[in-house]
Amino acid sequence: MSTEDVHISAKFGILLSSKYSEIIRRYIIMTIVYKYLGLSTCRQKQNVERGLISGELWFSKFFDQNDPMEGIFWHENGLEKVAKQITSNKNKYVICSFGSNAQNTLLWSYYANGFRGVCMGFEVDDKLSDILVEPINYVRMSEFKEAVINEKPPQEIAKEVITRKLDFWKKEGEKRLLKEAKSGFVKVGQCTSLYFGMNIGKNELNEVIEYINCSDFRASLKRAI
Repeated sequence: MSTEDVHISAKFGILLSSKYSEIIRRYIIMTIVYKYLGLSTCRQKQNVERGLISGELWFSKFFDQNDPMEGIFWHENGLEKVAKQITSNKNKYVICSFGSNAQNTLLWSYYANGFRGVCMGFEVDDKLSDILVEPINYVRMSEFKEAVINEKPPQEIAKEVITRKLDFWKKEGEKRLLKEAKSGFVKVGQCTSLYFGMNIGKNELNEVIEYINCSDFRASLKRAI
């Protein structure tokens, strides 16, 4: 029995063969997230290329996201020092946003340029302990405007602030990867699935195929419909 088998068996309290350990590891323990990308800018193409070849994606600060309410919070009078600590902790993180599945029409339309791009499925490497995987907490405006109170450490409040959004974004079903770092490419894990948008152009398709040929990606390709 391998070391991984022992680890899996201990986690679930049962004895498992290598075959079933791998199944559980992939579908229960491993976190799978989906990155929707267009192919119209250099940054988007870099994301696809590096995602396939090295499992890296671009992470950016919260203030570079597309939601103007991103990272905003209210505080009570007298908590100005705490608010500065929250902001300081909040600014330490970089973010990469993902969908929860590959069939979200809204995400295909918004982030994959109207089905002209791709959706990449990643197994987040569970050995990368410095990356946090957080589902977005969607709240009503009344909750959004509730003042933070000084009952939690500033770093914990900061993480809550950058993992919440107003509930009209709820259909995105976003998961967010966080890391304390500067903006740049960050190792996420292995790309294990790739979906082409139904409207992808021939030139863009050929570019992606070139990236695949330069990578170790061997999973099946799928077309979104």
